Amino acid sequence: MMKTFCANVSATADNPWMKITTFHGDSDVKVMIKNNVEDTAMPPGTSAVFTTSVWLEVSPNRLFNFLRHENSRTKWDMLSHRLVIRKVASIPKGENPGNCVSLLRANTSQGKLQIFYLQESYTDSTGSYVVYAPLDESAITAIVKGTNPDRVMILPSGFSILPGRLQGDEDRGTTGSLLTVAFHVFESVTNKSHILPEYIHTMRKVITDTVTSIKDIVQYHNRPNNWMEDSDFLVRF
Repeated sequence: MMKTFCANVSATADNPWMKITTFHGDSDVKVMIKNNVEDTAMPPGTSAVFTTSVWLEVSPNRLFNFLRHENSRTKWDMLSHRLVIRKVASIPKGENPGNCVSLLRANTSQGKLQIFYLQESYTDSTGSYVVYAPLDESAITAIVKGTNPDRVMILPSGFSILPGRLQGDEDRGTTGSLLTVAFHVFESVTNKSHILPEYIHTMRKVITDTVTSIKDIVQYHNRPNNWMEDSDFLVRF
């Protein structure tokens, strides 16, 4: 999952990015169209990766805790707005409680299972990431029974966070965050490296609305007299 995510957000000769210029707006969203014919872990067809970056005037640690915590997922994930998210398993990857691999379960308010999320989060002084992939119950069951995980379809999406300062903030010591968002979606069962403009428009709206939600919440709670808990156990709004 992490290998695919890192490849998705890297621009190379084999991973060409195309800027979306067919729609008006000030967001800098790019798309990469991928043909999955040679990927044994993906069904034959076309997938797309949408990405954008934004500067946020909030500390990297607060942003990381907000994005990784299951209690705050419904604040930014459009598909989880009406769901209840619970962490059902977690494997630590170090002393920092935020560095772990987790399995999240998304239920309706009536308790019906909707989807699982496999999530990996990590932070240190150089940067942070929160990467996740939706998995249905059959995929989880197959993995538990010993199926080769390379045969399970994983479409990693997520966030990378880089610390930094805007020009002019050096003397004040103000640290902000450069947030990069990437969504990987399966679009078509055809092998043509093409997706409809209407689909591009929909995903552009999803990613820009997600960024807006994150920006509004974390920067509001970064103002004086507002706060956001950095604890591993609680994120409050």
